[in-house]
Amino acid sequence: MKKKILALLAIGLLALSLTVFVACETTARRNPKDSTDSASISEHEHDYAFDSFVWDGFTAKVKYICANDGDHVIYFNVNVSESVTTQPTCTETGIRTYTASFSGFTDSKTEVIAALGHTYVSDKCTKCGALYNAGGKKYVRVDEGGNESATGGYILFGEYPQTVKADGVTITSTTDSRGYYLGSDGAYYAKVTANPRKSGYTFTTGATIVSGTVYYFKVEPIKWRILEDDDGTATILCEMIIDAHAYQSSYFYNSTDDKRYTSANGAPEGTYANNYEYCEIRRWLNNHFYQTAFSELERGIINTVQVDNSAKSTMPYGETWNGGANEFACEDTYDKVWLMSEEEMTKSWKYVNYASYNTSDTQRRKQTTDYAKANYAYTYTYTADYYGNSFWWLRSPSYIRSDGSRLVGSDGFASYIDYLVNFSIYGVVPALQITLESEQSGGKKYVRIDEDGNESATGGYILFGEYPQTVKADGVTITSTTDSRGYYLGSDGAYYAKVTANPRKSGYTFTTGATIVSGTVYYFKVEPIKWRILEDDDGTATILCEMIIDAHRFDDNSNNYKESEIRAWLNDNFYQTAFSELEKGIINTVQVDNSARSTMPYGVTWNGGINNYVCADTYDKVWLMSMEEITKSWKYVDYASYSTPDVQRRRHPTDYAKANYAYSYIPFDGDAWWWLRSPYYSNSLNSRDVDYGGDADHVAYVCLSDCGVVPALQITL
Repeated sequence: MKKKILALLAIGLLALSLTVFVACETTARRNPKDSTDSASISEHEHDYAFDSFVWDGFTAKVKYICANDGDHVIYFNVNVSESVTTQPTCTETGIRTYTASFSGFTDSKTEVIAALGHTYVSDKCTKCGALYNAGGKKYVRVDEGGNESATGGYILFGEYPQTVKADGVTITSTTDSRGYYLGSDGAYYAKVTANPRKSGYTFTTGATIVSGTVYYFKVEPIKWRILEDDDGTATILCEMIIDAHAYQSSYFYNSTDDKRYTSANGAPEGTYANNYEYCEIRRWLNNHFYQTAFSELERGIINTVQVDNSAKSTMPYGETWNGGANEFACEDTYDKVWLMSEEEMTKSWKYVNYASYNTSDTQRRKQTTDYAKANYAYTYTYTADYYGNSFWWLRSPSYIRSDGSRLVGSDGFASYIDYLVNFSIYGVVPALQITLESEQSGGKKYVRIDEDGNESATGGYILFGEYPQTVKADGVTITSTTDSRGYYLGSDGAYYAKVTANPRKSGYTFTTGATIVSGTVYYFKVEPIKWRILEDDDGTATILCEMIIDAHRFDDNSNNYKESEIRAWLNDNFYQTAFSELEKGIINTVQVDNSARSTMPYGVTWNGGINNYVCADTYDKVWLMSMEEITKSWKYVDYASYSTPDVQRRRHPTDYAKANYAYSYIPFDGDAWWWLRSPYYSNSLNSRDVDYGGDADHVAYVCLSDCGVVPALQITL
């Protein structure tokens, strides 16, 4: 009987009907010992019909089930064809479609094909012809071969004239805002009358550079080596000598002490000629080069960095010269672009390990561009080992003479000292720090919204970072799972802060209407922080928190903002807790004005302009607003006079803040006072604050812990 069933199945399948009518049996033997005596007790007919395709990866089978008995299933292998239905591009993924077919039935499955990624030669992709910064891309990370790579050790960022024009390119009369000329190849070119340092120098094309001849140099992406990346930023060093420039061309000799001084660039009396803070090359880097080499979009991710100019920085890493002293070292500077120091060029970075100063290190050797050679850059031409390399400036002054600075040689040694700062033949190799774009979760670090909370590219508000705010809803249960910040996971997928309530007074209520009971444990939802955009400029935005995020005393006994508890809390606890590593990467360090002028209302002078309790300017990630800042007109917010109630200055404490002792004035819709950083001019125990009514004509004792915290910060957009 079984053979008969199989035969009938085969016939039916060959006919492609796939609905097979055969005996579907359940048999029992009358005599189990007698194999010849077997009769069916009961049987019915198979009625096989198509059910589905079953995929295993990108192979498939077809599944048929008997309508009379669902336990009877048969599978058949099927042919699967594949085709690329959407071709991948350099930036977009493609789709490969797999199609299974059997007896008139079909099914398909798709597979994503990875984007090809750009491969850049010069400034163009060899696959699609795109320029490296097309579409507003701020930089491109590449490997040593120029292929786009998320883990590449190099970055293409900014642009500057480099290679001499190819013979087939003609130059038009069209110029851009930088004065560069449009070429017939669509690229821009810098026009230069050649001034090579010596005859016989050649371009990369092999042509000899002729002094006095006009040449055009292609404006191309600048290649940088990534020295290290950390906290969402990368420190990068130019891979070539981009130009030639004197360190300090203007100085004079003082016969009294046999030293050289300068009065250039606003230098005060007694400034040595090799002082980096007031040197000509620093001004050139942070003005001409910065403005010319980078678009506004690109400038928006270049960070201001505290540049170490100490005596130690002027010596090789791990070495002490002259007893560790260098009278020509200057104060630290805060720069967008800088030159490397002796210490930095002889240390180990995360990705680059530089050799000792007295070792020839190929990683320190730099080639001069065609453009630099035509602009008087020295170029080594004697032996093949160093051919085309040059000397390039470090920012570190000599410790021996007042008109000397250190260099890296064409041989890669960092042992060249006492080179006269007015020499204009030496190369410029800039360094800078940029904020990296995230490769994680789409890389979105903030959301710009309008007043109603709708996402908008032109909205006046930003959602950025997160902090506990609203009390937990009744329907949410809290699990025992915690994250690295100590927040508890809720059944709604959000995280919550656990707080034993300590309201300032009885009768305070949450936004739910429930009364806050002192000593009761509550959970507060960790939510995005809403900020008001005060102004945006050059790719950054200054933003002020829209609510009183917490309560904290200013200090225990002093209104010195620099040394205050609240400043330390903002830049440590709050900064570390409220922002992810990705978000911290776009928060800029800002010079915070703590002058006497900043402690007074905009346009108003108190106490003859004197405030004996001010401190030095601070450099902060997060800060409190000053009296001047909260009474001035910003780009997007016009604050009223200090004595005028201004709804734009009024702030409401969050549920979390109220449970943490924040003051809340019920008659003014629960609004509260909040700290300014400005000390009161009459004593050391009071600081300025904004009142619940929105006026800024108010002072409070610094030890009060019920005053609210409204942070401000600046982010890279």
